[in-house]
Amino acid sequence: MSNVTVIQTKDAIYFGSDSAVSTKLNDSHCRIDTNGEKLFTIDNKVVFCSGNLLLSYSIIEEFKKRLIQDVSILQEIASHFYSMFTPTKSYDNFDLDILVGEVFDDYSIVYQISPYNDFEIIESKICNLQDAAILTGGIKTQESFDLAYEKLLSQMKIEELYQSTFDQLSDETIGGNLKVLKVTKGKIIELLNSPIDEKINLKSLDDYIETNKHLIIGERIIGKLLLGEKLIIGDNNGTFTINGNLLTIKDLNEKPRVKLGEYSKGVYGLQLLDKTGNQTILDENGMLQTWQQNSVDNVDGFNPLTLEVFIPSETLSIKKVMLRFKLLQFRAYSQTTESGGGTYSSTDGGGGAYTSTGSGGGTYGSTDSGGGTFSSTESGGSAIVTSGNSGIDVIYGTGQTDPSAGHSHTYRTVEGHKHNITLPSHTHSFSVPSHYHTINIPSHYHTVDIPSHSHSFTVPSHSHPIQHGIYKSTYARQLSVHINGVNRDYELGGKFNVDRHDLDITPYLVKGQWNTIDLYSSQLGRIDATVFVQALMGYNN
Repeated sequence: MSNVTVIQTKDAIYFGSDSAVSTKLNDSHCRIDTNGEKLFTIDNKVVFCSGNLLLSYSIIEEFKKRLIQDVSILQEIASHFYSMFTPTKSYDNFDLDILVGEVFDDYSIVYQISPYNDFEIIESKICNLQDAAILTGGIKTQESFDLAYEKLLSQMKIEELYQSTFDQLSDETIGGNLKVLKVTKGKIIELLNSPIDEKINLKSLDDYIETNKHLIIGERIIGKLLLGEKLIIGDNNGTFTINGNLLTIKDLNEKPRVKLGEYSKGVYGLQLLDKTGNQTILDENGMLQTWQQNSVDNVDGFNPLTLEVFIPSETLSIKKVMLRFKLLQFRAYSQTTESGGGTYSSTDGGGGAYTSTGSGGGTYGSTDSGGGTFSSTESGGSAIVTSGNSGIDVIYGTGQTDPSAGHSHTYRTVEGHKHNITLPSHTHSFSVPSHYHTINIPSHYHTVDIPSHSHSFTVPSHSHPIQHGIYKSTYARQLSVHINGVNRDYELGGKFNVDRHDLDITPYLVKGQWNTIDLYSSQLGRIDATVFVQALMGYNN
């Protein structure tokens, strides 16, 4: 077993490792020797390879033989030899770690290749002069990181930093000689090669079999970037920064996604952000949640489509409420239904005087009559006194002739009289010959007076057969939006005759109640509508 500590800046990379070779027997570490080689210089690169001794040396020897010595080739070799040495793919011991360091004009980079990352190449890249990184691997990774970090902040020289760190780490797994290599662009120098201050009474195993030797087993590499008091941990999938009492994790686009600690002044806890880095998804106050509600129904000017949306009182803020709708045709599914019959009255008639159509009149003949002899009705007879001055009861008068003749005569005159006639009871017979009558009807019309009235009629119980199917009618038009009983057409730019997917109704919803959204149409139609809600929900204490 062993340890490697790497300090990385933009222009230089320092690799420090011990030479101890050890193993583990019966849960106890034993020192085998102090001649293990851990750091290799290959084509302007420093390669640290440790794990099973035979596996590590086989990988390095094969890599040295290749004409092209880049990291992708080393990755292929490591994966191939590891599968040969561990055919069961058991990574329980993580018994292989490879670190490669190289410096270029504008940056430095450290690659990690290991089975616990499925041999994926992990990069630690530094482009800024003010940045630095610490990477530790092998055994006692956390202890070595803490020691190196403390000494780096105290501005201890690199040689002293490494020597002091490995002297303090020394035990059966770490010891022997300390070797420190410095990598710069196109140049690698040995900065330090000195014995480690070993502790006394170390356990050893002189006769341990060569093929079972191990250099580093068990712990993954730990890494951090440092900038004064600001610490950054990163690889090619993103970084996280520790600044004071706040840890921030950023994605590849440098957008903060996770904050842990004092993420706001005086506020401590965990804060999760969306991909923009600006929208809080989760913090100690609550969680950003989204939900939606959909409904489809027939509508008209008096019967709306209604959506009910509940906004809990624990809601910290309503981030967004969007309304979408489609204007569809009225839809029915059948045409006739059963009727129970009954007696009904028509509507009342007001009555009135009405004139019939006119007639042109004309001359018409009656039916023929056969004629015959007929008797009048019988008379019983009586004594009848005639009128006038004659007969009986004579009334006399006197007269005188004209005296102009020289004389005159006086004479009696009869002024009047009566006769008495006695008629016995009798009848009269008269003969009517066969004949007919001619009637002349002039052009005319009739006036009819109809009083106010109503009619009653009875419909017996009956049914009609249902004609199944989908029947469509008019489209919804002039859609009107009412929220909590208030017409919002003016604010939203309505009324609407086209589909909409982007109506922002956020300002009109109220927390702590059911919010009613009514959608009306000026005529018979159908509406398909959805309301989408995004809100930061607080915790119910």
